[in-house]
Amino acid sequence: MKVWQCAWAAVLTLLAGCKDAPPVDPAKPDAYALRLAVTAAEGGTIQRLDLPAQALAAIRRDDLGDVRLFDSRGRRMALALAEDMARAGRRWRDVPIYPVAGSWAASGRQDVTVRIENGTGKQVVTVAGDLAAASPSAAVSSAVLVDTRAVVEPVQALRLDTVMAAARPVTLTVHTSLNLRDWQPLAETTLFRPQGSDVVLGDGRLALDGVDLANRYVMVRWPAGEQVEVRGARVETAVAEHTAVIEVEADGPVLAGPHLLRFDLPASAPVDAIRLRQAASDGTIPVRLLGRTSAEQGWTLLSAATLRSGSAGQLLNGISPEMRQFRVEADRRTAGWSSSPRLSLRYRPVTVIADLSGTPPYQLAVGLAGAEPAYLERDVLLPDASTALTALPVARAEAGGQEPPRLTLAPPDGDGPLAPRKLALWGALLLGTAMLGFVAWRLARGLPAVPTGGD
Repeated sequence: MKVWQCAWAAVLTLLAGCKDAPPVDPAKPDAYALRLAVTAAEGGTIQRLDLPAQALAAIRRDDLGDVRLFDSRGRRMALALAEDMARAGRRWRDVPIYPVAGSWAASGRQDVTVRIENGTGKQVVTVAGDLAAASPSAAVSSAVLVDTRAVVEPVQALRLDTVMAAARPVTLTVHTSLNLRDWQPLAETTLFRPQGSDVVLGDGRLALDGVDLANRYVMVRWPAGEQVEVRGARVETAVAEHTAVIEVEADGPVLAGPHLLRFDLPASAPVDAIRLRQAASDGTIPVRLLGRTSAEQGWTLLSAATLRSGSAGQLLNGISPEMRQFRVEADRRTAGWSSSPRLSLRYRPVTVIADLSGTPPYQLAVGLAGAEPAYLERDVLLPDASTALTALPVARAEAGGQEPPRLTLAPPDGDGPLAPRKLALWGALLLGTAMLGFVAWRLARGLPAVPTGGD
């Protein structure tokens, strides 16, 4: 009898462990993990509020449903989600490109020959310029010159229309110059086209974060011998107010060997990119980022880059909002990592429209997984469709005095059918099924469902 009682107790305990935590009241500010004071701006009651890094790191729902604004009486203020302010007011425009021919001298000095074809003839201009070589061993380089002199708005990204060999990552370095002689480094990225696909990962987009390229040239180059053809270039410009980039340091990535880094993202605000930096002097390591939504799906290649010791790290893009599980693979032709690289998350900026018609002071409350979304439609708070978000007064969430936020990554979910969590769930299911089958067998024989002391 005691054996069966213990078995039933084990099953009930396992089932009880699968239940959700007791509900909390999302209407109370104290229920949220983070509360920040909010200062209203001068002007009307309908104002714009950009969530600071502390708030983005504290969000516990993928749909941003756990964001609330309360007044001094604890009343919830009306909120609406604004469109992505980082992308509002942006547009793409084509810019001219010119092929570049030349060879590197030992000092890194190159004679840049630009062939310009304007439909009526060809013009060849040779200019001597200094560009730092990609590496001391880089003897020859191929490049294109991008003419951005007419672009007066801040440039958020450069997109290259490229044709390249499959399954072979190619590192591009980007420099800028006013006079085609003195060059300054601007960015570096790695392009990769998966086998069997015609699309380059990230669509050939190089993030530039609002750089001023007016009256300047841009040189994009890659190691000679790589099968790369650049057929065109476009720049993404921002004519609206630029939203600051928000990056949050993260703890908890698991180094599963020198060539594999594993981590899962908890439910949070949408992540735009992942930045990796070398934590030790591990030299040059090409890496690939792969992601998936759950352990039941296969891995999808998202991005590729090259990490270098002493650099500010590399951004790995191509992340979909629904992806939660990631792995970074180091090139096995290298020794890999001696220690886990540093990792930070770049968040997409989140802006809300708030009706600050309550009793100040106000407080922003964030971080409650059980809070359901309570956003109004944008046109409810802004009935005039012509009202631009940038024209609204800007309320401020005060995060002063707080430590810079750090996000703790979720432990990586095990791969394959023998993962410990899966084995525990299957064990509980099989035990419960066996016990139910035994009860049904006893009932079919006319015996009590539970054995008595004499059985």
